[in-house]
Amino acid sequence: MDLRKIVASRTIRFFAAESGGVYMPDAAVLLKEKFRFMRVPETYEDYQDSEKRKFMHGTFKGTVIESIEVHPDGVVVDTKANTSISDEFIDEMIDLVTKELNFSLVEMPNTKRTYVSEVEVFLDKELDEAFKGFNAACKKINDTVSGYADSISSFQPTGLIIDYDRTASPHLSPHSFILDRRRAASFDTKIYYSIAPLPTDVHLEVIKDIEGAF
Repeated sequence: MDLRKIVASRTIRFFAAESGGVYMPDAAVLLKEKFRFMRVPETYEDYQDSEKRKFMHGTFKGTVIESIEVHPDGVVVDTKANTSISDEFIDEMIDLVTKELNFSLVEMPNTKRTYVSEVEVFLDKELDEAFKGFNAACKKINDTVSGYADSISSFQPTGLIIDYDRTASPHLSPHSFILDRRRAASFDTKIYYSIAPLPTDVHLEVIKDIEGAF
């Protein structure tokens, strides 16, 4: 398995101001100056709008911070880099704002953070090798469809989803783990897309584990 590119990374950190809250215009000035955001929310109306309250296109240690959203119970950071960069950015942002504006934060007791990692990878092995038990089902699909769609290539398993019982965890909503062929790429390229509720490095380790099980 080789990483082709990081498509997107989202890091969500949950916390709240210990007392008194934060006057966001002061925080916005600090963040814009320190991380060179090209757009920051400026008015009360901006902070009430889910799009306008975003801080857009900043920079941190050579990485573009696509956006950050500040909420009463935490912050959401989007990049196209390893989630370790986002975690480091959030740590530095918190340190800057709490020291300069003289307040402290407390982490949420149950969920402290969550991630969404999206990557494209080259796999050395074909995913369908793990699903040979489905050959009869695939043949039945192919035989039926070929009767009225001659130009369709052969159907085969293309992906894997690992999920959890969401009815048993109603207060949590981590993303499913998905590994699937990249729809716009020929099967010959062996390019796969994957999304997971994991830090980038762990995400890639899981993909390696899955490929090793083929």
